Amino acid sequence: MPQFTPRTVSDPSNLTHGRHPGFLLAITEEAIPDGWAMQAKDTHMFRWHLAIWEHPDHLAQYAPEEQSAISSRAFSPKSKFQASKAYVWTCALLGREIPKGQGVDLDPLLPLACWCDVERVPGNDYCKIAALWGRPEGQGQIPPLIHQLQAQYTATSPAEALSLPPPVRPAGPPAPATAQAVVPPQGWPTPARPAQPLMPGPRPVSVAADIPF
Repeated sequence: MPQFTPRTVSDPSNLTHGRHPGFLLAITEEAIPDGWAMQAKDTHMFRWHLAIWEHPDHLAQYAPEEQSAISSRAFSPKSKFQASKAYVWTCALLGREIPKGQGVDLDPLLPLACWCDVERVPGNDYCKIAALWGRPEGQGQIPPLIHQLQAQYTATSPAEALSLPPPVRPAGPPAPATAQAVVPPQGWPTPARPAQPLMPGPRPVSVAADIPF
């Protein structure tokens, strides 16, 4: 029988625990897997697709890791309930608080330069994206590979996206031997912090960032 290689949404990760530069490539909608607690409130969820590097100096030299994170489709600021993850991340990416009832279309801004807070669990090959922040200084320096990767999500159909030739990826850097210090994003004043443990970063006013979905 033919051999099929499933397409995965996240690479096994060599990223260290901390803050890393990246680009938001796309936000797609997919069905919530059976058995997930999110199914009690909705049938579908958002998946945030990201390209992430270990260090800013690597952007012009090495291929990024392709990582992803999920959120519910809710888009609501903090009230008597905590703010939704999609709302919190969008506010942080844009660097402003979005008024209640106001929508935002991120598609015209993609690929969007960002900082990604990465959490690592010892013994786990994959990483967790804990938070996203704006990185406006990176928007004018988008590596050509990023446009190739984004094309996988802007194809007219899933079948067409899967049929696209893989982008030419430069060789990646050697796996880091030790965790690297968190890199603070420009424009978000924060005190110096060690890489371990990961601490909450700067956030929009009156927005709760540390939420499950």
